[in-house]
Amino acid sequence: MHDDLSRLSVVELADLIRSREVSPVEVVDLSLERISQRDSVVNACTVVLERPARREASEAERALLRGDPLGPLHGVPVAIKDAIWVKDQLATLGSRAFEEFRAPEDAAVVRRLRDAGAIIIAKTTNPELLLDGYTKSELYGVTRNPWNPELTPGGSSGGSAAAVAAGMVPLALGTDAGGSIRIPAAFTGLFGMKPTHGIVPRTPGFDEMRSRNSFGPLARTLEDINLCLAVIAGPDPADNLSFPSRPRTDLRDIDVTELRIAWSTTVGGHLIDESTAAALTSSVETLVAAGYRLERAYLEPWDLDEFAVPVFFAELGVMFDGREHLLSQRAQDRVKAGTELHAREYYAAQIERAQYTRAWESFFDHYDAFLSPTTAMPPFAADPDGPIFIGGEPHDLDTDTSYFKLTHVANLTGCPALAVPTGLDDNGLPVSIQIMTRRFSDDLCLAIGKAVATVLPAAPLPE
Repeated sequence: MHDDLSRLSVVELADLIRSREVSPVEVVDLSLERISQRDSVVNACTVVLERPARREASEAERALLRGDPLGPLHGVPVAIKDAIWVKDQLATLGSRAFEEFRAPEDAAVVRRLRDAGAIIIAKTTNPELLLDGYTKSELYGVTRNPWNPELTPGGSSGGSAAAVAAGMVPLALGTDAGGSIRIPAAFTGLFGMKPTHGIVPRTPGFDEMRSRNSFGPLARTLEDINLCLAVIAGPDPADNLSFPSRPRTDLRDIDVTELRIAWSTTVGGHLIDESTAAALTSSVETLVAAGYRLERAYLEPWDLDEFAVPVFFAELGVMFDGREHLLSQRAQDRVKAGTELHAREYYAAQIERAQYTRAWESFFDHYDAFLSPTTAMPPFAADPDGPIFIGGEPHDLDTDTSYFKLTHVANLTGCPALAVPTGLDDNGLPVSIQIMTRRFSDDLCLAIGKAVATVLPAAPLPE
């Protein structure tokens, strides 16, 4: 077997399979072995699809030997977040309200992955109703960070991030309605992309937070992110919020020194941990020394909660008629808040949200991109008992949204945003920056990420 396939990227694995240096059966066997070895500690997987994955690997091997046309992900194992539908498999939203629900069909993104040759090997954990920036639920327990099991991998796509960081799979899909791909990517040293809202379809599937939630990839390299997006993006006639936009199949090479990039350690004056701010400032200094044009600038503060909260609760509360009693009390309270909103409150919030989106579009008339930390703090406890601390101040995870304000902006505006790992901090934990560009400029966002990643240090994989 090739030396440690678990540390190879999607692109590397696909090339080795295509050249017959390794077989899909070997790759899937190793992925299953890694899950068996690591998941008792990390708890990233809700279900492991061992039998169908082995069957599909054998079929992929036969196709290879026959000389059949191969998709770009032929034989590559992929993990899918619990919330995303995989036909006949559990999709629970981490909630007892959907404890026995099995998806009647594949989501469009899963169908496209299969058409590209990928092998779906596992479903991954998420918190109840995808509500938290850490991953814990009554159904599946606590998911832990491969860098340090005492810490969280983030949420709500924490299981997908933990599976990739632990070398169980080279690629996983997550969902992102407030930072749920980018926060876990930051906490585990991965690349994570929330694409422009609508370029990746969300149907068929759950209807939670529909106007702000996006599907996207988590991976160890930017080339893998780009390849996955090229496979899953594109309109779906069944999704009226999808758009005919698709990233390029190859990463653009651009002269970033000709771009004008804004940066800030925060958005709207929200608190940020001193170590996180210092890490970004250090990255900016490195980029400036490399010839990049960075200017400290940000949009003037808005009261995001004034319009984000009504949208959030209203779009959460429509799914649970007759099932509310099966939710945790905390989730029941949040769903109730949504059902008590008037239609005009929701509509007024969407109007203000549109004004906020236009303000960012005006900002991007002057700057090609906005660079910030991905998270306001380093990873916190996997099973937090009490507040987390940002800048020395306590924040209640149940009531305070400060810890995802940096990522939330891209969900409210629909802009693409990319989490880029930039090495390790003094405690040996991953550090990350976020790149955001205007809507439908996903190619530019990825190209800037590629250029930045060549200058800043990469995060290694945890042992």
